[in-house]
Amino acid sequence: YHGFEPEHDDPFYDRDYNLCILCGRCVRMCQEVRGSAVLAFTFRGPKAKIAPAFGRSHKEAGCEFCGACVDVCPTGALADKASKWDGKPDGSRISTCPFCATGCQIELSHRNRRLSKARASMDPEVNDGQLCVKGRFCQPEVVHHFDRAKRPMLMKGEYFREVAWPEALDKVASVLHGTAPSDFAMLVSPDLTNESLFAARRFVRDVLGSPAIDSTGRLELAGGMGLWSKLFSLPISIKSIVKSDSILVVDLDSRFDFSVVGTKVRQAVDADARLVVIDPRESNLSRIANVWLRPRPGTEGELVRFLGLRLSGKSADLAAAAASSGVEPALLDLAAEILAAGKEMTAVVGPQAFHYEDTGPLAEGLLALSGRESVNFIPLYYGTNARGALEMGIYSEPGGPETGAPDGETLLAGLLAGTRRPKVLYLVGDVPFFDRPDCDFLIVQDTYMPPFKVDAFLPAASLAEA
Repeated sequence: YHGFEPEHDDPFYDRDYNLCILCGRCVRMCQEVRGSAVLAFTFRGPKAKIAPAFGRSHKEAGCEFCGACVDVCPTGALADKASKWDGKPDGSRISTCPFCATGCQIELSHRNRRLSKARASMDPEVNDGQLCVKGRFCQPEVVHHFDRAKRPMLMKGEYFREVAWPEALDKVASVLHGTAPSDFAMLVSPDLTNESLFAARRFVRDVLGSPAIDSTGRLELAGGMGLWSKLFSLPISIKSIVKSDSILVVDLDSRFDFSVVGTKVRQAVDADARLVVIDPRESNLSRIANVWLRPRPGTEGELVRFLGLRLSGKSADLAAAAASSGVEPALLDLAAEILAAGKEMTAVVGPQAFHYEDTGPLAEGLLALSGRESVNFIPLYYGTNARGALEMGIYSEPGGPETGAPDGETLLAGLLAGTRRPKVLYLVGDVPFFDRPDCDFLIVQDTYMPPFKVDAFLPAASLAEA
């Protein structure tokens, strides 16, 4: 026993190095698998200890809090804060992480009918035993937080009251039964499962006879569903990143979001892949890039279009791309040469690139790259199952029924702008409003209460419970 003071200063896991046997598994995981190199052996002899070098904290040393070191610790020196005292789980199930669109496979353990902890599943096609901080540590907090809504509630006069399920369902059903299809609208979350999305679409269109259903996932898929149906048809493989010998990364800092993809990129770089990063901001991947292009914010798409046209053998105006983005022509030329030299290429596009108003150049560049052989695309966006919402026909395009909005305006845009006023509005799994939207009767079905008054609230099951 070394007499070390246990460390509780980080929010996700505790460290008691009195239990450490200096096996080095956490150090190897951090350096060789994750590529973060946060942990190391410090001091020597009887004072040897695992810690970030130079007395830094884990956060200062660049820790992503992925929990991979916790998973490989054989003694309990590293332990989850939320579940360290739960004991042996009663059982576990393999599922898909609900926090982003990467699709990481997770093992959910339960104890006394409660979600105890989440660990990475050894799925070689996607995450290969790795997770980000949200997937690894945040699931029990989300499911069992004290603010979690668990009982249906109805507005009765001036008061919001808890009621039994039959009363809540009867009230909602009577309101919907008396509402004309043209006076109803539903918004669903892109985080719902395919089964839930299909049920919502069928309920609105077949039962209520209304075309007015849309998803807040549209906010993440800028440029329209036609664009995204093309992008989703391109080859997408997390596993293939490591096999690439040239990688293009656009607007991605993978420390706390999409860190599994960042890990694969670092593994490829360690295997001598060449990395080109397009990002106005400094990121964890820009530090290891062969070429870092720092364009003006909002012009990343212009650079992608230039590189896409150049690599596909089409004419590309170097002077125009450099002038619009503010990047030196020599750097642009060098980036194009690096990417062209690779036989297997991966293009990773982070969520910020899709949030700019003009996504046309970005889409044109990615589609131009698709004409080149052996190109792997990784579009990273928020909204776990936004692609599922597209495939389940939740959006009004392509091929779906019209929403009846003026001038081709989508249902979501009309509700957010206040140009659409349904008498009854039904929000499922997501509330994209800061204040109560304009309607006569508001129904919310979610795991947490919204920050404004509603007329009927129906508590929803989390992914782990479903």
